[in-house]
Parts: sequence; structure tokens; C-alpha cells
Amino acid sequence: MNRPAVPEYSTSLTDTSFLQTPTRPGYTVDNLPPKVDPTLELFAHLIMKHGRKAEAHKVVADVLQQLQRTTRDDPVRLIHKAIDMVSPSIRMVSLRRAAKNIPVPSALDARQRSRQGIQWILKAAERGRAGGQPRNGRLAREFMSVLEGTSTALQRKDEVHRLATVNRSNLQTR
Repeated sequence: MNRPAVPEYSTSLTDTSFLQTPTRPGYTVDNLPPKVDPTLELFAHLIMKHGRKAEAHKVVADVLQQLQRTTRDDPVRLIHKAIDMVSPSIRMVSLRRAAKNIPVPSALDARQRSRQGIQWILKAAERGRAGGQPRNGRLAREFMSVLEGTSTALQRKDEVHRLATVNRSNLQTR
């Protein structure tokens, strides 16, 4: 009776190819994901339209690149500084009291402040839309005007703080 031939296996002690783990998707020590900056993520989320997150991240990257080329400074630090300059610490809330709407100042937490500041910067950057400028350039220019102190977003912050100061006596009604 003829038996089928047995395949030859390498029994060499120096062959360690069987010990290597197959490549799997995921992260290793050498391939860690980048740290995420919460302010830049919030900025990208507020730019995003119709769920197109990749396009929003490209816009943020282009804005960072333009700020880097313009100032020769760390653009992330500049964006943080600009957002902090524009962010209000309070907002005005309307309360209905005795058939009247009474404006009452209300404090904002850090995330709410950043969100409001970014929204004001985005709104101020939209005024250059008629000139045919791309969105990235308008946003970078708006961040520069905030840092220079000439932005309409800064005027808006001052207006909100002035209204809160005027209406601070209404805090008792809350």
C-alpha cells in the first residue's frame, strides 16, 4: 500500500517565522494616534456642514497653515489666544416675569465660552463672502484681525458684556 507523501516541514531551530504575529489593524507602540486638541475639534465641528468631517478638518488644516505662513509662529497657540480673546464669560437670558421679558446675565462654562467665541469668529468671517475669497482665507484673516483687535467679534463681546453690566440688577429675579 502506497501512502501519500508527507509534506516536508522545517524543523530548524533558527526558523522563528511562526512566532511573528500577523499584521492586524490597530495601534501599536510605534503607531499611536495623534493627540486631539479639543478646541480644534470644536472648531472643526462648527465648520462642518452635512456631516462632512474630513472637509472641515481640511479647512482647519488650511487655516493653520496660512496662520503659520503669515506669522511664523505656532498657529495652534494663536487660535487658542484668538478664541480666548473673543469668548464671552456671560450670556443674556430672557426671563418672563409678571408679563415682562427681563434680560438676566448668566455665566458660561469653558466649553460654552469657546463655542460662542468660535461661532462669532465664523459669523464675522462670513462678511467677506461676497468678495469671492475662499473660506480658509477668510477664517485666517479673521483670526488675524482678532489678534490685532480690529474684529467685529470683539465688538460683539464688548456689547454682550456691556448689556450684562447694565442688567446685573435683574439677577435678583432669577
